[in-house]
Amino acid sequence: MSAPAAQPRFEPFRLRGANFNLLVLRLLDARPEVIVPALGDQFRRAPGFLRFAPIVIGLDDIAAAPHEVDFARLVAELRNIEIMPIGTTGGTPEMKSLAQSAGLPPLRAAGGREEEVPVQQPAPQPPPQAPAASAEP
Repeated sequence: MSAPAAQPRFEPFRLRGANFNLLVLRLLDARPEVIVPALGDQFRRAPGFLRFAPIVIGLDDIAAAPHEVDFARLVAELRNIEIMPIGTTGGTPEMKSLAQSAGLPPLRAAGGREEEVPVQQPAPQPPPQAPAASAEP
């Protein structure tokens, strides 16, 4: 008998890196009830410009404490006016964590400065002990 013919391998997808120009919505106020109407006004001045636009939310300029920002409400209200928040940039680790829990992962700017990620060092191990000497009779 002959060996079965090798079938070509089927690849269901391919991942590739890419760079995109995205708008950053730099939050100066933490309140969705202030941000969204102001964006709606901008949206009415340029109909279609921001419609379904992917937006990165900039967190560096917020003076509010992280727990004062209602990211879930902000995301929902932005989507209600057809703006699609896709992630965040900047902010404190706590702010990033709260945003991520609302579905906004932290993004890193291509070609920008990279943030340092602390690397946890393993705990030092005590030196191995020499085997105990046994007395031979």
